[in-house]
Amino acid sequence: MVNEIAAQFDLGEVIRIESFEEKGNINSDAFRVVADGDWLLQRINPEVFRFPDRVMTGYVQWLDASNAFALVNPDLGWRELELAETADETPWLESEHGWWRASRLLPNVRGYRKLDGAPANASFELGRGLAISRAIGSMLVAEEIEPSLPGYRDAEQYWRQHQAIWSGEPTAYLPESPELLQSTGRHFERRLGEPEFEARRDNPVAQQIARLLQAHLTEGRYLSAGLASGELEKTVIHGDTKLDNFLFDASSAEICALIDLDTVMPHTWLVDFGDSMRSVANLAGEHTENPAQVSFHLPTFESAVNGFLSLADELTDAEVKALSVAPLSLAWEQCLRFFTDYLRGDTYYVLQDQPVDFNLHRAAVQATLLESMLAQQEEMNAIVLRSVESTAD
Repeated sequence: MVNEIAAQFDLGEVIRIESFEEKGNINSDAFRVVADGDWLLQRINPEVFRFPDRVMTGYVQWLDASNAFALVNPDLGWRELELAETADETPWLESEHGWWRASRLLPNVRGYRKLDGAPANASFELGRGLAISRAIGSMLVAEEIEPSLPGYRDAEQYWRQHQAIWSGEPTAYLPESPELLQSTGRHFERRLGEPEFEARRDNPVAQQIARLLQAHLTEGRYLSAGLASGELEKTVIHGDTKLDNFLFDASSAEICALIDLDTVMPHTWLVDFGDSMRSVANLAGEHTENPAQVSFHLPTFESAVNGFLSLADELTDAEVKALSVAPLSLAWEQCLRFFTDYLRGDTYYVLQDQPVDFNLHRAAVQATLLESMLAQQEEMNAIVLRSVESTAD
């Protein structure tokens, strides 16, 4: 079947097809096709992406803007990306076997899952990559992009899901939008019996996390509130700017591409910035066995902020202020998502040979990270202000 799919794309003469070793957690049907260069052949996961047409429309729009940015800014070393076309001259294939795409794998690049082992300047370069991502998103029109995952990155909806699960009264919190209901409705319902749910809810760690999330609702919903008030501008974002979605030139160690374009959507670019900082500045990692070892690493944050502001321009006062709050908001959001899924019965972050309290553990890591950020908020503010002043000079 894979051979038949690959043959419908203009890849040149196919030499071999093999499983792609670095496949992600979502689109697990992924293959390396060696032909005229190397290609990544992927099937869009229909269980996660209920609107595959939106996935590919957003993908192509971002790719086109990214390539235009690369052409206009050749000095930045940003690489062009390429999707293969079918005989119908479309950059994706809709078939009885699902929606497929084939993207060219860039030569002479490196990716990193964490800073350990990455070049010394990786956090600065990551900041530059986030500034480039912001610039690419600004080239698109938010009103013309339909989210591929309705409800994704929506802190308000995640909080309503949590309330529905905690209270056991989903109908009181279900979204009114039919589209949002179709996409997220199943996340408002418990999948556990009452005894097991009560045991999970009454766990001392769970009780502590619940109190922390409630106490910091303002920080958690800071970005969504800024969008709603108009203080923060809605633009187009990548939606998943973790370190390993950025590629580095293997020779120069400079940031050169941003891949995995499935979650392109309207939001504030600060979501991308905040989530990237939440992820990369936790040097202990998301899966550390000891949450007590988790902290927010200020030198990494400072280096990334400096890299970001070396390229980003025309930030409003509200956006500058939000640079130090956005990582808190995303740590709160990710803690909430892991915790709610633990209480729900592990239906979103499905367990794969992990212990039954794995999602609670991951929530505890994010909770500790959030507490570390809260304790260092003044220092984070000072870092941003120093970098702004230095860039202005």
